[in-house]
Amino acid sequence: MNWVYSHIKFSPTSSHCLVTETPQRWDEYLDLPCPVIIGSECGAWESVWESLRKSGLNPTVTSVRVVEVDGRVWEPDGTETGPTDPRWALILNWTHPEEGWRWNLPLAGRTYVVTRQKEKAANLVSTLEAQGARALAVPTITFIPPASEEPVVAAIRRLEEFRWIIFTSPNGVRYFFQYLHDTARDHRALARAKFACIGPGTARSLAKHGFKADLIPKDYVAEGLLRAWSERVGNETRDLKALIPRAQEARSILPDTLREWGAEVEVVPVYKTVQPSLPEDFPSFMNEKTRLLFTSSSTVKHWCSLTGKLENPCICIGPVTAATAENEGLRVLAVAPEHTIEGLLQCVLKTDSTR
Repeated sequence: MNWVYSHIKFSPTSSHCLVTETPQRWDEYLDLPCPVIIGSECGAWESVWESLRKSGLNPTVTSVRVVEVDGRVWEPDGTETGPTDPRWALILNWTHPEEGWRWNLPLAGRTYVVTRQKEKAANLVSTLEAQGARALAVPTITFIPPASEEPVVAAIRRLEEFRWIIFTSPNGVRYFFQYLHDTARDHRALARAKFACIGPGTARSLAKHGFKADLIPKDYVAEGLLRAWSERVGNETRDLKALIPRAQEARSILPDTLREWGAEVEVVPVYKTVQPSLPEDFPSFMNEKTRLLFTSSSTVKHWCSLTGKLENPCICIGPVTAATAENEGLRVLAVAPEHTIEGLLQCVLKTDSTR
């Protein structure tokens, strides 16, 4: 039950009574001089409330508060339909000057599923919770080595041949440098290369390895990178050799267009996306109001495969992801103007803020 009253604070000298099983007599708890916390383990809301009323509970005499899982605190008087979630706590003889503070946060009452890979979902989940939302990490993708590692290993042997190395995701950066570090080569092999990154998140990943991106587009999609490339490289593209370390399955517009412009492009898979299993608490978390947050087309496709295409409304990190969601029959509520995690969070706040 810690989830429901973790933000309720008692002084060190206070005592309280926690009830997690239905007692034979409720009236024995009504006159206790300390706070009485009744958990939802005691039964359905209607049954517990009716039993308390029949045992003599009078809300006009005894302080009564309901604390819901999203942090909302309210006073029942018998006319409500009950808590919106089956998990709740009913507290007798308790008031607090900050009660209900969480309900005043921008995303109070909202629920989100974060479909990013497990390692990256935690920060977004905690940020959403700090804004008052309930959020659950439901990773729809995880990463494994590509079907064949020979193409990237062979490319690393010839790194001096490439004038440009183009990264289309932070994972592409991560796994490329893992392969580099596993060989007898080091960063000196990249001394003559220039780097293009599809967005600032990818550029930050590159910077962690000691390299600065030479080209970052204004629009963080393949089409935006091609526009920026045309402006920056232009006529020099012909006969230029470029390396694109990326996922095993990805859109072909970037390498295909560069080849049309005369470049010699080598695409090497450095990782493959696969889908994990759903977490155990997933079914109890989902309802028709739960929003889905998608950060790539892969998360959309894997979500549909994992869940049988549960059609909850979604918010997407960018137009390519949104187009994939729409093609799968999902309802897209909004698309982040800035195609980053920070941009996605701002889009969520703009779309769903209750304040």
